[in-house]
Amino acid sequence: GVEAPGGRSHSAMVVWRDISSSEDDEDEPLGEWLTVEQSCYIYCADEFRRKAGLNHILDKWNTPLGYCSDCSGMDTPLYALGMLLGDKKDCIQYLSNSECNPAAQRFLRMNHPAPLQSKSDIFQKDTWQFRQSKVGIYAAGFPCTPFSSLHFDTSLLGEEQAKPMWETIRRIKSLRPAAGLLENVTGFKRVINIVMDVLHKQLPEYKITWVELDQKNMGSPTTRSRVYIILVLEELILRHAVINFEKFVADMVSDFDMPTDLHWRDLLLPKAHPVVKKTMEDRMRKTMKPGKQSAGWMKKHREWARNHKVTRASGTFSKLYPGLVNQLSSRRELKALDLHTRRKGRFQIANTSQSIHRMSLTYCDAPVPCLTPNCTFLLAKEGRFLCGLEALIMMGMPVDQIKWEPFSDRALMKLAGNGMHVRCVLAVLCIIFRAFNRQKLAEYLAR
Repeated sequence: GVEAPGGRSHSAMVVWRDISSSEDDEDEPLGEWLTVEQSCYIYCADEFRRKAGLNHILDKWNTPLGYCSDCSGMDTPLYALGMLLGDKKDCIQYLSNSECNPAAQRFLRMNHPAPLQSKSDIFQKDTWQFRQSKVGIYAAGFPCTPFSSLHFDTSLLGEEQAKPMWETIRRIKSLRPAAGLLENVTGFKRVINIVMDVLHKQLPEYKITWVELDQKNMGSPTTRSRVYIILVLEELILRHAVINFEKFVADMVSDFDMPTDLHWRDLLLPKAHPVVKKTMEDRMRKTMKPGKQSAGWMKKHREWARNHKVTRASGTFSKLYPGLVNQLSSRRELKALDLHTRRKGRFQIANTSQSIHRMSLTYCDAPVPCLTPNCTFLLAKEGRFLCGLEALIMMGMPVDQIKWEPFSDRALMKLAGNGMHVRCVLAVLCIIFRAFNRQKLAEYLAR
């Protein structure tokens, strides 16, 4: 194992060795390529345990803990819960998941033990066997489309895709888990007061609050701000936490502030890695096709250039980065990058999936911009695009322990973009475990 921050070691097989003599080895397992920095970044639960003062509690943990999730995605909270409990992770009882995306369903089947029930729709009825189980932790990352800043003319809670959110509330009321966490994009703050009012009315037996978390404040060189709603049964909470639950949560969140010297480039795979080479080869095969240019994006480009006083931009990107042009998939990308580089010069990262008005570029050693399901991050200095496997690493996923090989690069990027960040989930779980009265929790789950 590799010693992680906090002095404890994890059991994952992670080996660092010189790759210079192995560039042609196509069958090299991923674990052989992970650096110590990448390993410590992923296996960071011990640092969270220490900051939350949970070592003495979790080292003696022996209470069976039923876990249930909806809109599960990769089921990041299950990974985080296992990391947090460490040697006691066998106490986790995987009860249920639900996921409508076929790729995510396949990921769940391949990478998690079979739960009591696995549903393709959150609205499907629960099995009799599951209904007899006691849920300790409930997690849901309901669809963000109605609340996303990229979704124009949204009716927010009135959207069809907002229905799963209302279903999660009904599920919590029915299952009555000891604690729960709900996650969504920051655009959800537009309706947070309405939702919190509903939660307080529908679930009066719970202490409920919400926080906005960003992994860049927790030792990550990436940024991705998300809203987390935290619920804990009031009868199971320690007395000092019950008195002012909101302050208790806010104080604990501040404890997780972790400055980092880690650079996002430390999380990249080497250029010789087979996955990186294949991604580059696939990109180069998809050359830009000559043809009529779209009047829509050309008009937007002219407006942007006029607003930013940019002229004679053609060819600027090609001169600065001649090796990257053949990896672009459209003339729209090339023309947008021409304009941006004409305006500000060389950049570090560019998200080429967005139109010119929304195309985010990083010009210094700032955190990696927000990973989204459809993002395509062009890494200028590296001369290539970010691959889906690297996106999983940046999201804190234990890539040396999961089966990712059957998935395409695009599928892995979507899984990462739709997932929760492990560090943020660890922080929420630490708050929940710190609030629990362990004796009352054990009695409640044993009923």
